[in-house]
Amino acid sequence: MPYPVAKLPYGFRRRLAELATPSERYQLQVAGNTKSICPPNLQTVSHKERLKVARNDDGTLSLLAEVEYVQQPFTMGKTDVITCYDTVILNAVKIEDLETRFALEPFHLKVINCDHSPEFFQKLASMTHASPKHMTISSLKEIPLCLATVFSVFPHIEFVTLKAELPTSWMADILAHQTAKLRTLTIRIDGEVIETVNLDELSDFIRRQRKEFLMIFRIGDDVIGLEMERKLEQHFTKTKESTDSTQLIIQDYPWSGYYSLK
Repeated sequence: MPYPVAKLPYGFRRRLAELATPSERYQLQVAGNTKSICPPNLQTVSHKERLKVARNDDGTLSLLAEVEYVQQPFTMGKTDVITCYDTVILNAVKIEDLETRFALEPFHLKVINCDHSPEFFQKLASMTHASPKHMTISSLKEIPLCLATVFSVFPHIEFVTLKAELPTSWMADILAHQTAKLRTLTIRIDGEVIETVNLDELSDFIRRQRKEFLMIFRIGDDVIGLEMERKLEQHFTKTKESTDSTQLIIQDYPWSGYYSLK
């Protein structure tokens, strides 16, 4: 419901416009339900269905809008605002790059080779109003991803893909800090991760998600796949692909194995 910002004195509203960041001015206009809330100058608002923000080698940012699978570069003025409610992709972005000109509330947020410190995700959650339900995090860093922070500051995520170094406590961290039950969790797995997988914990983790939850391990080694299969026989039954039941899926392209809890 719109807040009666328009009833505030003109001078007060003008001062708000001077003090607010571009995205805050936009939110005030949304709250007041009129573009004239923050006088005297109007700001340009550009909506993108799919937005990519990439850091270049020289420290500048490239802005690209994806239209029919074609990425088109664009620029924006100092007081302009970009909105996006579908997909936002951040590539090699650092914490100082998180712009006050972004008014983002994406459904899907992709974080690729960015700073992945807790402070980065906290600021990113603030910039996106913690709106994402689908999150993809890819990183080549050897520092484990702080899942406690990710799930604390993004309470609505239900679809998660992790292609990053994970702490050995990844299941406990998610369970302790998630607010929404997961629909899918896809993680890249290697020999070191397999060694840390406690099948009792894994079974409990899967049972505490949604009824149709899919737990997907992506691997790239036949040896790893066979090792995992031997471990899974203790708690899981090999089955066929299903869309209406909880499943554990081992993907070793082009092969996939499907398992259900015993």
